Amino acid sequence: MNEHRFSRNEIIALARSAVTKVDTFGVRGATLVTVEETIAMAALLSTPEILTTDDVRTAEEAPQ
Repeated sequence: MNEHRFSRNEIIALARSAVTKVDTFGVRGATLVTVEETIAMAALLSTPEILTTDDVRTAEEAPQ
């Protein structure tokens, strides 16, 4: 098992990648999400204080 600890920036990038896949491709996108991306999403859900206001985009700011 890989014991690599993700940095804060890696967690955010991996979680964003996973969400983008699901948002873009729907159910098919969910099958494309990697284990690392799933771990990153779980890390953000369990420790939301990782994010700062600079990391969070509002719906208006997000690319369409």
